[in-house]
Amino acid sequence: MPSRLADTHRPSPGPVRDASSSGRFRWCFAPAAPALQQAIREIPWDCLESFPAARRVKVAENRDVYRIDLPAGVIYAKCYRAQGLVKQLVERLRGPAARREWLALRRAADIGLQAPQALAYATAATAKPDRYSALLITAAMAPGARSLDEAWLAAASQPDPPVARRHKCRLIEALAELLSRAHAGGLFHRDLHVGNILIFPHNGSVTAAMIDLHNARLCKGLALSGLHRNLVQLNQWFARHASRTDRLRFLKIYCRCLQPRIGRAAGQGYDHKVFARHVLKVSHSYAARLYAKRDRRILKRNKYFTTLALSGGWSARLALEIKHGRPYDHPLDHLPDKKGWRDLLADLDVLLAGDAVRVLKNSSTRRVLQADVPFAGRAWTLIAKHEQGKGVLSWLLARLGRDPLQREFLTGWQCLHRDLPVALPLGLLIRQTPSRSESILLVEYLTDSCDLDTFARLRLPELPPDQARSLKRLVCRQLAQTLRRMWTCRLAHRDLKAANVRLQIPQGNLDAVKIVLVDVDGIRTVRFSLRKALLRSLARLDASFASSAAVTRTDRLRLLLAVLRGIDSPQPDWKDAWQQIRAMSLRDQATIAKTLPWLQPIVGSAGAE
Repeated sequence: MPSRLADTHRPSPGPVRDASSSGRFRWCFAPAAPALQQAIREIPWDCLESFPAARRVKVAENRDVYRIDLPAGVIYAKCYRAQGLVKQLVERLRGPAARREWLALRRAADIGLQAPQALAYATAATAKPDRYSALLITAAMAPGARSLDEAWLAAASQPDPPVARRHKCRLIEALAELLSRAHAGGLFHRDLHVGNILIFPHNGSVTAAMIDLHNARLCKGLALSGLHRNLVQLNQWFARHASRTDRLRFLKIYCRCLQPRIGRAAGQGYDHKVFARHVLKVSHSYAARLYAKRDRRILKRNKYFTTLALSGGWSARLALEIKHGRPYDHPLDHLPDKKGWRDLLADLDVLLAGDAVRVLKNSSTRRVLQADVPFAGRAWTLIAKHEQGKGVLSWLLARLGRDPLQREFLTGWQCLHRDLPVALPLGLLIRQTPSRSESILLVEYLTDSCDLDTFARLRLPELPPDQARSLKRLVCRQLAQTLRRMWTCRLAHRDLKAANVRLQIPQGNLDAVKIVLVDVDGIRTVRFSLRKALLRSLARLDASFASSAAVTRTDRLRLLLAVLRGIDSPQPDWKDAWQQIRAMSLRDQATIAKTLPWLQPIVGSAGAE
């Protein structure tokens, strides 16, 4: 199979560029009305915050995006900030990001690819740390657009299966048409995720468009490396939200659309089965690199995390933004900024020993508290885990970053980066002296929730049989999805008991229940014997259900089969796994009965008997 084919890109005559300077920016315009060009020049780019027609719609690590309403029309401006010395050197070698996206948008227009219309770009003659260094101006796209993930989830949630299948087929055809046109024209998006693809309704059907092309790769022909990268990037999201049939249908339609554009003879080697094998082969390595990149943010100061030095010798690492949103419902949609966190944590005594603080757990080394703090005009409920290390070993572990609460903070964010439903870790506070260490972990409290153990023993028996059966199957399905997801990421929960699984029931609606894992300190990366670690997690959960008569053997077996079908085969060998779980569960129950007889009495085996 050739790595590159003959050039299929035939650019249209280049636009007439109007190179001029305005203030400290050097402008380059595409053909547009002179009134629009003059209006763009007259915008005060160094003080857009005070410009009444401008509204900031996005803040990224290196750029801001503004919507500007002009008399001649609505435009969007990407304003790039000056970076450090290393990134400035990279910009000099690769060219400004605004110019790179300008060239990518022009290529998209030449090949008939739906993308924002490029109007102008500008580079600053002198870079200043507190000013923008480059600008890209685009025209507003048609209204009514949704991102691909929103459109797909809306289609999948249709109650009528034929209607849902029809809507998904339309999205698949639009996506295949978009990618085949881009790849045949030599345009490859380096960050092709579902948020960078917009879906527009069009005459009873849909069309797709690409955005954020500043990292696009432009080639003279078809580059297999870029093609494979885009397919793997899309599969990262669709592997969790689409069936295997839908993904194969997309590859088949994509190949059918690609072949006429590159020539029948050249396209013979591009078969959807070949692409499917390649995507399956490299998906795990790509996901590992993506997760490692996300994890590196946790210990850095960026738009997502920051550090604070507080009074009393405390140092804090705090979350500022949730990139992919919470995995559960919450009335707040944002987190405090750095100044807001400083105000909230100005007096830690109020957080740890105030009048509104409720003690949930108290031992010699750790206290677990529930406290309300004022934020965004309402009471924000937090869980504070306060640990006081004693002895040289605790001090040494804290110095090495191996303190239990430090590990739980890192593990919580690593789980969120892997799309696992865990309670949001908000901050980690550490105070160390030459003789002792002290740490506080702040976790967001889940509203309208209770732990699975309490729900199974107290509330589940009170429900009507049909409703209880439907609810158990819903929880079983979500638990199985979470465990299969952990299997894919080579993670296992060593303490997966029912008390560490919370059920969120928004406004008492049992049909919208969600599961969330708490106390994630027991989640570990498994290097060897992953299947045994998974069965160990299921055995721990099985033992915690021993005192719940409402959770039957059928329910436990249903969960086991749902998990094994996702990791073994459609027809897994469940009998051997069932016997292993039963043996480990009985050992756990015996240990609990011996050491904690008041906590969870044995009411019969949780296995097959």
